Amino acid sequence: MHRKQMIIFFILFLSIRVLYASDWYINKTAHGNGNGTSWKKAWNDFGDITWDSVKPGDTIHVSGGDSSKTYTDQLWMVGINGSAGAPITIQVGQVPGH
Repeated sequence: MHRKQMIIFFILFLSIRVLYASDWYINKTAHGNGNGTSWKKAWNDFGDITWDSVKPGDTIHVSGGDSSKTYTDQLWMVGINGSAGAPITIQVGQVPGH
């Protein structure tokens, strides 16, 4: 019984981390306040990322536009860590126009 309780606890622990994961956005043509919280308010380039805001389990979405976009900053993730159960994910935007 103890083993089942530990497995249930572990699954709940991982689920809670996923529930609190945030989505962040990079969009070269965004004109909002640049806080990374939406496509309109996205960071404009990799150098604009506020790494103190990005936590394990978070996802950074990078806009590719309708056909493509070019980003000129290098992506540096020094001192930034995800974890085995909650990696920091960087992916191409999955919605139309991004």
